Amino acid sequence: MKLVMTLLVRNEIDIVAQNIEYHLARGVDHVIATDNDSTDGTSDILVDYEKQGVLTLLHETGQDFQQIAWVTKMALMARERFGASWILNNDADEFWRPRQGTLKDVIRSSAGNRTESVQMLVCRRRNMVTSWNALDDATWPETLIYRVRAPVRLGNRGDLVAVKGLPVPYYYLALPPKVLLRAQGLVRVGMGNHSGEYEVPPRRMECDIDVYHYPIRSRSRFELSVRLFGKALTNNPKVPPNAGWQYRRWLQVYNAAGGIEAPLREALPGPRGLVMDRLIRRVVKDTRMRDEIASLSLT
Repeated sequence: MKLVMTLLVRNEIDIVAQNIEYHLARGVDHVIATDNDSTDGTSDILVDYEKQGVLTLLHETGQDFQQIAWVTKMALMARERFGASWILNNDADEFWRPRQGTLKDVIRSSAGNRTESVQMLVCRRRNMVTSWNALDDATWPETLIYRVRAPVRLGNRGDLVAVKGLPVPYYYLALPPKVLLRAQGLVRVGMGNHSGEYEVPPRRMECDIDVYHYPIRSRSRFELSVRLFGKALTNNPKVPPNAGWQYRRWLQVYNAAGGIEAPLREALPGPRGLVMDRLIRRVVKDTRMRDEIASLSLT
């Protein structure tokens, strides 16, 4: 088995090295990364890994977030150039944690003898949060140690960009899972890495990999993400109406309010809210990923 990870990044200097090291340590054989006009030194880190021979670096300069095209390009390269049998299409803020063993161990045990008939292994996402006022108290692995145990389903609310209010902080919502994709027969990667299109109807199967999601790691980076991704999604007419709706919504709120405070308070709980949510076990303390990241050999 050969497992190749694709990585689409833009201004992720605070997390990209940890992401690459973590997945290489858990069974990824090679990384194909696309840098979309980073200006913060992210590309320099990727060049260092390319020199080590563990990463292939591509560049895209578009400002309209052509995610499907860019990720599909990397996924097909993973199969055709690097002989991948399975492909992990990743974002810099996501860490795919096998519950036991390596990622390859889980692929083998989940699919068993049916590997040839299973195209997609479904991996549940776990949002990692803290209160909005505690974001910059320490490094993000040390601060974001609270896992949303009981995500809330939003349901059909029409135009989510314009909906008046959310029932809970955004990162308490149940986000769709991610999928590991079998390379054979793959035609295209779906929006957000939630699905894949194949030559024949694909078969999906649950697996024992949890995707730890760290979307907000500091106030400044959240503000940058809202401005960059909100604008990029707005610039791309091919993006479905509710794909990435939160960034388009937050950009509108950001522009109207003149700052990041309002979007931040919609995305994360306040200090009292976090305490109450821990009491009712909607949120639980989970330091496993913090400890695993701390064990990485980062230079």
